[in-house]
Amino acid sequence: IEAVGWAQDYARANREAMPEDMVPQLAKLKDVVRAFNTPVIELPGYEADDIMGTLARRAEGEGVKTYLVTGDKDLMQLITSVVHILRPGKNALEMEEIDERGVLEKFGVPPGRVIDVLALMGDKTDNVPGVNGIGEKTAIPLVQQYGSLEEIYDAIDRIPQKGVREKLLRDRQMAVLSKQLVTIDTAVPLNV
Repeated sequence: IEAVGWAQDYARANREAMPEDMVPQLAKLKDVVRAFNTPVIELPGYEADDIMGTLARRAEGEGVKTYLVTGDKDLMQLITSVVHILRPGKNALEMEEIDERGVLEKFGVPPGRVIDVLALMGDKTDNVPGVNGIGEKTAIPLVQQYGSLEEIYDAIDRIPQKGVREKLLRDRQMAVLSKQLVTIDTAVPLNV
């Protein structure tokens, strides 16, 4: 738990601060949402992704078809036969539904391996460092061939590309941190 807390602190510390003029607007936004009889669920110390992940897993456990409306690729790790993503398009009327097959098409791996791909390639927008020099074109085949991040490191001597091996060894700690950063907490203590 301490390692995960440290990872979250790292991500928050390196993230750009919210513009000051936006802070008072959040309260107004919450008021508007409540005016439409839509519940606002938040818990100090937890990010929206973690709350969405927790609610999605609870709904899944009850067999409830769930749609997460988001453009965030991190949430693709939550997709199952009953949990899908609706990704907003360029205009308000466009929505792309992403299911397990859609994750395979985008990442070349099943939803449960999305965190391993993201841990390797990183994500600058979310302050996830990844392995420097490993992008999507290298990360996906590694995960396809060897499996999880841990399995990749277990098989490090069998990776034929010397440069890839060296990058993985050099940035092992960043890869482990990155996996912690991209893994969504699905056990937030919500009283909902």
